[in-house]
Amino acid sequence: AQESNGPWYSFVLKSSVPASTLERSIRQIISSVDPDCMVSGVGDVPTNLANSVSTPLIPILTTFAVAGLAIAMIGLYSVMNQFTLQRRRDIGVRMALGANYRHVILLMLGQGGRFLTVGIVIGTAGSYAVLFALRNAMPEMPALGLGLQLLIGLTLGAVGLVACYLPSRRAARL
Repeated sequence: AQESNGPWYSFVLKSSVPASTLERSIRQIISSVDPDCMVSGVGDVPTNLANSVSTPLIPILTTFAVAGLAIAMIGLYSVMNQFTLQRRRDIGVRMALGANYRHVILLMLGQGGRFLTVGIVIGTAGSYAVLFALRNAMPEMPALGLGLQLLIGLTLGAVGLVACYLPSRRAARL
C-alpha cells in the first residue's frame, strides 16, 4: 500500500486471475476492514496505465515538443551563424585572392552541412535510444513515426543551412 496526497491509498495485487473476477472479493475485504472506505479504479495495470497516459497529456506533451523544437532551432541558428561569422576573415581573404562568390558560398554551406549532418545523425540516434527506453517503461506510449523524425531532421537542417548561408553571403559581398 502506498499513501499519496491525502487519505487515499493505492494497492497493487499480483494475480493470475483477471481483475474483473477479483473485483467483488476486493471490495468485500476492504469494506470488512473499513466500511466507510470507497473502492474505485479496480482493473488490470495495462488498462489503468492506458487511462492515465491518455488524451489529457497529449496537448501538453505536444506543446512542450513544439517549444523544444523552437528552442533547438534558435540555438542551432545561433551556433551556425556564429560558426560562419568567425570565418569572415577567411572569406574576405579568399575573395581578395580572387575566389568566386558562388564557390565561397558553396564552401561555407558544405562545411556547415557536414556539421549539421553529424549533429542530425547523432540527435536522431539519441532520440531513438530515449524512445526505446521510454517504450520499455511505458509500452502504451505511442511511438514517433519515421515521417515525423524525418520532418524534424529536415527542419533543423534547413535552419542550419540558412544560418550558414546568410552570413557567408554578407561576408562574400564585402
